[in-house]
Amino acid sequence: MKWHEIAQLILTMVTAAVASAIGVATFFLDREVKLASTELQRLSQQMAGEESERAFSLELFRLVLESLETGDDDRQNVLVAYFEALDDSPFKERMLVWFRSRATSVLAQKDASRSLGREGDRLVAAAAAMPDGDTEIAAAQPADDAAPSDPLAGFLAIEVESAGDPKGWDFDVFACETSLRQEGDTLIDVGREVVSVLAGLPGVGSVRPRVLRASELPPGYYMIVDAVAAEQDKAERVGELLRDVEPFELRPNQTSPSPWYISLFLCPA
Repeated sequence: MKWHEIAQLILTMVTAAVASAIGVATFFLDREVKLASTELQRLSQQMAGEESERAFSLELFRLVLESLETGDDDRQNVLVAYFEALDDSPFKERMLVWFRSRATSVLAQKDASRSLGREGDRLVAAAAAMPDGDTEIAAAQPADDAAPSDPLAGFLAIEVESAGDPKGWDFDVFACETSLRQEGDTLIDVGREVVSVLAGLPGVGSVRPRVLRASELPPGYYMIVDAVAAEQDKAERVGELLRDVEPFELRPNQTSPSPWYISLFLCPA
């Protein structure tokens, strides 16, 4: 084979190799371009979704401010109901805190406070987290087969004869289990009188007898009250009415405020 034929053969082989390499490179380049394009599209959609979410949150924030500034009670009630239905998030909590402290609507204040957790509910939650598993026993009527002699069931069976103003004050009357075990019917009678006095007050939303296992609670008869003038005045008036039943000490709420709500504790021992 002559040298020019050899050179031609080598040139042909090199050309074929280069063409093959270009084809392979083009294939992988197209693949990378498609992957990059897909990722860019995904990121674009994500950013659009986040932007839309931010815009929606800003619009909600504007509506909240407007309802608070104008004192629009109906809109406040609707917005609080909307936030209550959302999954837990920092934004939801911040909005409910605003309504709890700034709403002109009593219902909005109460619902926001209830959703965030009032001091009685926080005590129940704290007791449930104790190593021995102490928690609230119940907050409703006992089962039909509950033993009549059970002082816990007896306290929970205390009837509330009236109350029911949705814009009124809510009261939880807690009896400590240890006290009920020791005092029995005597403490049940005290609870019945306390509930009767509270339910007979004008402008009362709810009165609930509740039993709490919480050995770390301080003993005595007391009310936990927010450092708000209106609540302090209400608690003092309630204390005066209950003086003939038992003298109740007013103790400050050390946690977040709970407007339109007072918890009473019957823990003499």
